[in-house]
Amino acid sequence: MCGRFFVDEVKGIPKFFDVSAKEMESNFNVSPSQNCAIIKDEGLTSMQWGLVPSWVKDSKIKPINAKAETIREKPFFRNAFKQRRCIVPASGFYEWQGTKGDKTPFFYLSDV
Repeated sequence: MCGRFFVDEVKGIPKFFDVSAKEMESNFNVSPSQNCAIIKDEGLTSMQWGLVPSWVKDSKIKPINAKAETIREKPFFRNAFKQRRCIVPASGFYEWQGTKGDKTPFFYLSDV
């Protein structure tokens, strides 16, 4: 699963949403817990990457990804999936491959 992504000139976003491409800052290494641009009903805003449901006692636990196959059933993501969605503009993402301590990042470019 994606652990880092990058944002630079997200081509389709300004066309479909009331957002200026100039409002979105380029960031070539967005990592978990960093603030990143998102689009909600109200327009473009910034939020921290990570999810902490209200019922979690240890706020250090902040998952960054959910599997599409189980997002509707897992208590951690279920309510957020149903009620609090947003769009995270991204131009591409990184995936790491290899063994622990010797991983290489591979870059995947979005063609949208």
